[in-house]
Amino acid sequence: MTDRPARNAVYSELMWPEWNATTEAHGVGSAEDANALLDALDAEAAFAALPAWEAMYEPGNVSDYLIGYANSEAAAKGAAIAWLQSESDINVTTIEWVTQPHGDQHDQWFELIQNHDDGIHTGTGINVRHRTADPS
Repeated sequence: MTDRPARNAVYSELMWPEWNATTEAHGVGSAEDANALLDALDAEAAFAALPAWEAMYEPGNVSDYLIGYANSEAAAKGAAIAWLQSESDINVTTIEWVTQPHGDQHDQWFELIQNHDDGIHTGTGINVRHRTADPS
């Protein structure tokens, strides 16, 4: 999250006329309303600027780790596999992508699993997902 006082100062100093027009158009009447509007504008800007495909390491017991953003499914999966190889000595012939259920914010989601000789399949904690076209 952006530091709100610093961010608000930038909006006030550099973009006051535009900021007034934006706040009036959105019916902003309080500091809380202004901060909510700024958070929404920040989210929209990030959504527009970042590629829609993302590769994540989600180990489950600690914080998630962003491997990277990509412009295509193949690039995101390639980055995820390259990252996995840099972090472990996994045999890439034993891994495969499996389609997973996805929530409202993603329309495609893949989990990288490892197939073992004994027939057991384990998750690697790596997921590649595609954001929907709507940031809400």
